[in-house]
Amino acid sequence: MNSPNPSREGLRNQDASQNGAHPQASPRSHALASLLIRDYRWFWIGSLAAFLAMNMQMVARGWLIYKELNGTALDVGWTMVAMALPMAVLGLPGGAISDRVFKRDVVAMALGASAIFSLVISVLIHTGAIQFWQVLLSGFFNGMVFAFLGPARMSFIPQLVGDRHLVNAVALNQSGMNLTSIVAPVAAGFLIARFGTAVVFDLMVVLYLLGVVAVLLVKDRGKPVSATRRNILREIGDGLSYARRERVVLALVVFSFVPMVLGFSYQLLMPVFVVDALKAGSVSLGVFMTIIGAGALTGSFVVAAVSNFRWQQRLMVGCALGWGASIVVFSLAPNAVIAALPLVLTGLTGSVYMVLANSFMQVYALPEMRGRVTSILMTAHGLMPVGLLPISVLADSIGVRQAFVGSGLLVVLAVALIWALMPALRRLPAPAFGGSTMTSRGPSRSDPVSAAGTVSPTVGGAQDG
Repeated sequence: MNSPNPSREGLRNQDASQNGAHPQASPRSHALASLLIRDYRWFWIGSLAAFLAMNMQMVARGWLIYKELNGTALDVGWTMVAMALPMAVLGLPGGAISDRVFKRDVVAMALGASAIFSLVISVLIHTGAIQFWQVLLSGFFNGMVFAFLGPARMSFIPQLVGDRHLVNAVALNQSGMNLTSIVAPVAAGFLIARFGTAVVFDLMVVLYLLGVVAVLLVKDRGKPVSATRRNILREIGDGLSYARRERVVLALVVFSFVPMVLGFSYQLLMPVFVVDALKAGSVSLGVFMTIIGAGALTGSFVVAAVSNFRWQQRLMVGCALGWGASIVVFSLAPNAVIAALPLVLTGLTGSVYMVLANSFMQVYALPEMRGRVTSILMTAHGLMPVGLLPISVLADSIGVRQAFVGSGLLVVLAVALIWALMPALRRLPAPAFGGSTMTSRGPSRSDPVSAAGTVSPTVGGAQDG
């Protein structure tokens, strides 16, 4: 029996999505399955261009402040706070808004705004008028944009590919991000050395605009899924109440939120570790960041290739534990060569854990709540400096190695406690896919899975009243 043409199947899926139904999954299942769907393919290309710009920006902005404006390490840190603060404050409103507007338009406008911010900085550098406060303000505006971009992007993916391909699509999205985290920093460093920082910002403008064009080529606009148009604060409250009420969603939110805030300090403080603990220089720092990106890229490909739900569940929890453990092992390495192997595992396990946790959050959340649930993770990103500050204090007082060991152990402890105290995470029901999206319901006497303490995915349009 001949199998259907996957590209035509993807087009039919996209047409169904435009008519309000989720696309049917193709019988073929492989690591690039989601890219056979036309709309997701253009979305992925646009995201790749944007990720390149974002990763270049991380290098160019730090170099601009520290070297060209003769700033301090604290100045570089303030730019991180300037970006994180609006993400923490506006993350939840951004999720509520993404549930009530066309998601494609939000993504396109956010990338266009990022292009404008980059252009302003580029012009200021070219004219010699650039000052620290201008870079700080640009970072603040970028944080505002990302607060809306993140929930809209993540909640758009299920509408493009349907629930059956969701884990694969999120993994491919993460693969693009990880790939650019390897390529973009090296490219930015070369361009700065050869042509100057302004050229990097020029290229970022081009990349953001390419992202806008690719996203606008997506035919499905990602129609609003929120059925009401109430006060935005009430919708935010509804999202928080929903995440608290639905036990599977709550467990996945906590599982995504807490370890991430506790564990990401190692990456943010990597320059301190390289210099103080390993007595190495900027070359080793660049190599270490590339190793993390390579491990993360490998991890996202692993997720894309694994289609069995129970294996995905085991991978999520196992890799969360492995992420914390590999941070501990890395921090105890006596030199840069020995540190490389656990650092690969750190990137791999962290990527697998985050991709699967984010994917499951999208799968189990009601369609009209996906943007708001995702926005909770944006708030977590905004709160990363909260986790960074105590680890930084420990690094200054007892040493960066000991601080990293503490961070890794906290991640392991947090994962173990969440697993022990939240039975819904241990009993995730296997997803059931049908002609519409999978939704979650509250506990019901007639539903043995829900009555046992988890949220049951259903087929069709059953929703809470």
